[in-house]
Amino acid sequence: MAIGARSQSAKTYLEKNFESFENCTKEELMKHGLLALRDTLQSDMELTSKNCTIGIVSENEPFKIIEGDELQQYLDLLEGATRRTGPEVREPEPEQEPEIVQEQQDQQDQDQEPAPQAPMDF
Repeated sequence: MAIGARSQSAKTYLEKNFESFENCTKEELMKHGLLALRDTLQSDMELTSKNCTIGIVSENEPFKIIEGDELQQYLDLLEGATRRTGPEVREPEPEQEPEIVQEQQDQQDQDQEPAPQAPMDF
């Protein structure tokens, strides 16, 4: 499974659920893979048939890539499934007006004591 930089939450999901995989159908395994992959996305993103592809490797079938409209039926299996969020997934902070940000920075600067002056040799 290629999952990129935010892979830890997918690894955690797969590690917690791997014992059930032996008895799963192919569709259930694909759902587990998609759930794990979905957990790697930022909270404002969703898996779609445009940003996801499934590759199936099996002893009994030739390699197959599922994408586009055919993929949508598997993405539909995720409907209603609770999305896990990890510590790496945070809600974006609301944007503040530039004047407010500058005022906060000015206050922080005033709260800090000035750095002591070090003597300099010339």
